[in-house]
Amino acid sequence: MAPELVGREPEVAAVASFLGRARQNSRVMLVEGEIGIGKTSVLTAAQEAARERDWLVLNANPAELEMPLEYTGIADLLDPLPGSLADALPAPQRRAIRVALLREEAPEPSVDLRTVATAAVTILRRVADSQPVLMIVDDLHWLDLSSAWPAR
Repeated sequence: MAPELVGREPEVAAVASFLGRARQNSRVMLVEGEIGIGKTSVLTAAQEAARERDWLVLNANPAELEMPLEYTGIADLLDPLPGSLADALPAPQRRAIRVALLREEAPEPSVDLRTVATAAVTILRRVADSQPVLMIVDDLHWLDLSSAWPAR
């Protein structure tokens, strides 16, 4: 159990409200602010609250050094999921996501970004069909471009 956040009652309440509304349909919540104000602590509280509600929590914690690498954010988010989800994809998507997760060698030429994105979204939708999912990307500004596509 994470320590109680002192002085963060409004943020904790916002997270609880978000989780309550998000259960009915997809939602996005952005936690932003200056360095050192406690955003990661709020995200940790969100993870705990989601797990207490039996949500699956997927995390990516990108770092500046990872920015030039491909698919690190996607790998962080999808790596904990069972391989059977990728196995059920059509062959091009299955091959692309296995390469992105470093479970298969990249062919020449490498996999297509759109195919990896389609595979990742398909896997996440299938997971979300069986239980609510909270995806957290802490330090979004360090997310590699291939994982952020087309959001950037």
